[in-house]
Amino acid sequence: MKWGVEVGKRAIVLLILIIFLIFSAFEAYLLRNADKRPEVEIEQRVEVQEIQEDYYAIRDNGRYGYINRAGLVVIKPQFEDAYNFSENLARVARYHKYGFIDKTGTTVIEQVFNDAGDFSEGLAMVGIDNKYGFIDSSGKQAVPLQYESVSAFSEGLAGVYIQGRWGYINNKGEVVIQPKYDNAGFFKDGLAPVSEKGIYGYINKKGQYEIKPGFDYAYSFADGLAQIGMDNKYGFIDTKGTVVIQPTFESTQDFSEGMAAVLQNDKWGYINKEGSFVISPDFENADSFSEGRAAVNDGNNWGYIDIKGNMVIKPQYSYAEGFYKGLASVRYEDALSYIDRSGKLIWYEVEVTEIQGSDGVLGRLIKLKLKNDQYDLLIKYPQAVDMNNKELQNKINMLLKSQSGTEYKGQKDEFYRQDYDVMLNKAGIMSILNNSYLYMKGAAHGMSMRSSINIDMTDGRLYTLKDLFKPSADYKTKLNTIIKKKLLEDNTPLLREFEGIKDNQEYYLTDKELVVYYQLYDYTPYAYGFLEFYIPYESISDMIDKQGPIARIMESK
Repeated sequence: MKWGVEVGKRAIVLLILIIFLIFSAFEAYLLRNADKRPEVEIEQRVEVQEIQEDYYAIRDNGRYGYINRAGLVVIKPQFEDAYNFSENLARVARYHKYGFIDKTGTTVIEQVFNDAGDFSEGLAMVGIDNKYGFIDSSGKQAVPLQYESVSAFSEGLAGVYIQGRWGYINNKGEVVIQPKYDNAGFFKDGLAPVSEKGIYGYINKKGQYEIKPGFDYAYSFADGLAQIGMDNKYGFIDTKGTVVIQPTFESTQDFSEGMAAVLQNDKWGYINKEGSFVISPDFENADSFSEGRAAVNDGNNWGYIDIKGNMVIKPQYSYAEGFYKGLASVRYEDALSYIDRSGKLIWYEVEVTEIQGSDGVLGRLIKLKLKNDQYDLLIKYPQAVDMNNKELQNKINMLLKSQSGTEYKGQKDEFYRQDYDVMLNKAGIMSILNNSYLYMKGAAHGMSMRSSINIDMTDGRLYTLKDLFKPSADYKTKLNTIIKKKLLEDNTPLLREFEGIKDNQEYYLTDKELVVYYQLYDYTPYAYGFLEFYIPYESISDMIDKQGPIARIMESK
């Protein structure tokens, strides 16, 4: 028995020794092959995971960036404009030019285009000086910029517009269907809606009519059916051209997830593919289903219903979009936000801006809201807080409030909204752009307006355009020359002859440019939008007051 115990002890000691030797050998192997450890492979796997993560465009204090699905900012707001990622690239704008970034926020295609579209089937529409073509994901031109307009690629073909007619090209840039149509839609299910002399039909990829022209309106196929219109009523056809839902509705939207939103007797509801209502028409407005949810309006606010018509997210938003990869963009309490499918608030715009001085932060700028219980009016205006000099802070706040049109009280049958963007925040200089929107009940469309506040946050001084330049500078003549040249180059459609810079000329500032702007209808039609002229500081450096705000901006890092 004693012998057995001794053997057992020896076996245990031997086992421990063997384990120690194995561990020592393995450690020595790792040390000899330290440069071969899979650390780089692990990092690469992490990067791939990050690239596959869904990102969502956000707007925060007048600049655009991106969050992930958890609501964490992954690319800080820094762009003038931004869109969701498509094929792992997102189009963004800096200094009024579009380019593309990857999911690290790195610019992979420089911002040199006046216009751009999302990537689709490996190519993206881009435009320079009103000429359009396509680039690939490396930024190389795949189709020369030679067309007056283009549409995105779909099923291997893209619409191109030249000399007043639409045709189609393939991804090599070859014209496969000659331009001869008044209008042309996307190819879906092998067919595209086109019109000649105001009558719509559907062609195949050889340009042959599969569904003969006979409709006043026609749209691309979605979910196997396409919207068609006749005598201002709308219905649906299948890919054989058979009318499967008679045109009896006042308006329709595409089928999505087996249902389509339709307007009947001024109320929106949802029908199935047999044309029967599955969700009764009880809504003032409605959007298509996406990810099992549809945005609907009860006459006051937007909420979301499920596929059975149950209100699963109560109406509380002034604006709502469809769900995209788990999240939806909404306006909650008039702040841009994202929610998930349960209605949980994932992200919202923080309406606070640090006031940047030459040597540090001067305070914060916050958004206050002015409402009118009698009329449908909401004005957001800036106010400074946390400044060391309270007397200066009060002076600045009185100016900011008075310059933001807060005295306006609204009127009956009017919808009025105003918000602002901080266009410049540097070296104690702030340039704030107020954006207003007014809609009168029964009007054909609303009206947008702008005003700007250019203020020195170190002393409360408001700057007019004249204050930017040397007292002796003939700044009007120089700016007029620049603007007239641009009008000519762009062939801008003017309602009347340009009269030149005025004493009270409206403008705002950015990090690199003076932006002169005009209201809608001042010189251009409503559809043109605001007429703006971007004037780089370098081009007017000989006139700039060396003690003025632009000089401070240019000197600040």
